[in-house]
Amino acid sequence: LAAAYLTHALASSPEARYFEALPHPPEADQLDDHALADCIADMRPDIIAGTIYLWNVERFLRIAAMLKHRIPHIGIFAGGPEVARDHPFLFASRTVDAAVTGEGEAVFPLMLRGWRQCRNPDLASVAWRTPRGFTWGRKRLPAGDLSSILPPADAPFNKPDSHGMAYLETSRGCPMRCAFCCYNQRRSNTSFMQPADVFRRIRVLQKREAEEIRFIDPMFNSHPQFDEILRGIVSLNRSGKLTFFAEIRADTITREQADLLKAANFTGLEVGVQTRDPAVARLIRRPADIVSLDRGIKSLSERNMHLTLDIMCGLPEQNMEDVLSSL
Repeated sequence: LAAAYLTHALASSPEARYFEALPHPPEADQLDDHALADCIADMRPDIIAGTIYLWNVERFLRIAAMLKHRIPHIGIFAGGPEVARDHPFLFASRTVDAAVTGEGEAVFPLMLRGWRQCRNPDLASVAWRTPRGFTWGRKRLPAGDLSSILPPADAPFNKPDSHGMAYLETSRGCPMRCAFCCYNQRRSNTSFMQPADVFRRIRVLQKREAEEIRFIDPMFNSHPQFDEILRGIVSLNRSGKLTFFAEIRADTITREQADLLKAANFTGLEVGVQTRDPAVARLIRRPADIVSLDRGIKSLSERNMHLTLDIMCGLPEQNMEDVLSSL
């Protein structure tokens, strides 16, 4: 999705006159490091934009170094959840030219323009490599509205993968202020897709033969029109051919919502419990009513939906007794 979002951001900007996104090689996901570097080098790109996570940051840096050696003038941009100001080794790399924290759609065209004009834009979320090390900018861009960020419903990217899996974002930002999470640190407000647009995107995915849709919202039931969306999905999925997955907050789930989730064919749900110790919950700024949490989890499990319950270990003031009792 990150590649699709950035491609759309580029195509919608004046920089589309100067840059185009190269197609993703279909065999790329099956290649080892050297073969993937060969594949990319053969395309002769001017810039590589990589989305890095905990599980791919080291591989990204290895491949980026290979490409820098083969194409010395190439620009290497890094973004994604793994980019943070105090990263232990990312900024020691001699291959990354710019690193971005947070959302990239608004800043990506500005970075391309800066690279093209040899003039780094002054952006608080972007660090540029200089002879003296990485330098962060100061100007903060306002968080964009989700409806203006995402590609249209019928965009080519809005399709299932080879396994029939499709992904859908209906909200950005999180109303919670948990101390351990970067969502609220990088976006202070929330933006929600209108239900009609959600239904439009689901219809497109149905036509394109999706088998499962995973909502990638940080908390699906934080949407102010959650019930309306569920009723719409029930109506769209009367055949039951589609299955759904989402991450939710269980302590606010009602029995009616549990019924709707079941009727819509949500076969899997992820529930962030984190801790059952009220003192630990207060320290991590995650208020939770344990009685309501248990009630919500029970309502969901009674309807035979597969639940993944998240318990965190190593929270402030947490001990093994809390971890074991939570489990």
